[in-house]
Amino acid sequence: MAAVQAGDADAKRRLYEEYGPHLLRAVRRRLAPRMRSAFDSMDFAQDVWASFFAASADKYDLTNPGQLISLLRAMARNKILEAVRQRVKGENRKPVRENSLEGLLDGGVHLPGPEQTPSQFALDEEAWHTVFASQPPVYRCILLMLRDGKSHETIAKELNVSLRTVQRVLNKLNE
Repeated sequence: MAAVQAGDADAKRRLYEEYGPHLLRAVRRRLAPRMRSAFDSMDFAQDVWASFFAASADKYDLTNPGQLISLLRAMARNKILEAVRQRVKGENRKPVRENSLEGLLDGGVHLPGPEQTPSQFALDEEAWHTVFASQPPVYRCILLMLRDGKSHETIAKELNVSLRTVQRVLNKLNE
């Protein structure tokens, strides 16, 4: 601790590496599950470290590791309480509060789906025609039937080829 108080950067790094996990655990235990979507645990931990290292060297009388852990936990608790107070105080004044996506969907809001835009459709069509034109006739027949929604078994029967041939064509195209 004396080296940290003297401003030794290496000592500060070792302190951070050794006690960082304890601090992060303390923050996560203290932060309520409903608040975890609004706050990042690591932000609180970094804020505690910033306050700890910014304080004057003689501010804390730490003689053992237990005292350091207790101090870091208390600082984390205070930082979290202050942030939650600010958030609750601000929410009372805000006309619109945060809503989860699930809540929006239950309310009938429609999120954009996987439908293609016209430009995506045009690009896909162009790619299809490029691949299709470079295939032998049997492959073309298989591809057209697949595009029409026919099953592999139906294609094999109608073209009088084995099911394995249909699958091989698809595997070759996916390479």
